[in-house]
Amino acid sequence: MKGKYDYDIIRDYLHGLVDQETSHRIRDLIRTDEVARNIAAGILQLEHEFHGEDDEIESYIETLRQKQLTLIREQGKERKMSPGWIRVAAAILIIAVAAFVLWLTVFRNSNNNMLAAELNTPYPLATLDRGSPGESGFKFYIEGDYKNAIASFDSISNDVSVTFYNGMSHLYGGEYDQAVTLLRSSSLEASRYREQVSWFEVLALIKAGRNDEAKEGLKRISADSSHYKSGAARQLLEELD
Repeated sequence: MKGKYDYDIIRDYLHGLVDQETSHRIRDLIRTDEVARNIAAGILQLEHEFHGEDDEIESYIETLRQKQLTLIREQGKERKMSPGWIRVAAAILIIAVAAFVLWLTVFRNSNNNMLAAELNTPYPLATLDRGSPGESGFKFYIEGDYKNAIASFDSISNDVSVTFYNGMSHLYGGEYDQAVTLLRSSSLEASRYREQVSWFEVLALIKAGRNDEAKEGLKRISADSSHYKSGAARQLLEELD
């Protein structure tokens, strides 16, 4: 398993430091494996939080490791954790913590604060495919330059990731009706983004003042207990009623 989810290789891939064969392998893994996407996103988030300072990142990971070991001792368990798996756990953990904080914000705050929390935390880009048709658009997206991201994405067709992040760029750029149109693209219906699409489409509908349509979407999400936003959808539905 460590070979599949190798923290250092995934991190090198994100920085363009691996050979072509490894690049293709890791790119395909991130595209098809949720754990790998979380690890990649976690690495990017760690580097963002610590401005790419390796020493600070390693210190943070070590702190997490010590907390985990303390918890294990308190529970009377014995477990051997390799350095590689510690890094993997740290990368996944930061995503889980971020998701929990966002959920807590959603649960405690009002409808407007919920939307603000969601829209002020752009959906992460787990990896940047260097040389791909959408590379420049993805770079603009990461920088929060949604106008130029849209201009770049609009010139590309038949790419699921481009369509999704184009819709997200319209959403974060305040062009809500256009975001809905893109997020409803047939190419996204069975894609790896399908759960995210259903949620962000609802947010775009609310911001566009299309609450009746938003409620229908929220009902579908809240009825699906496996959906990652099921609880948030129920809360938001109560706020809209």
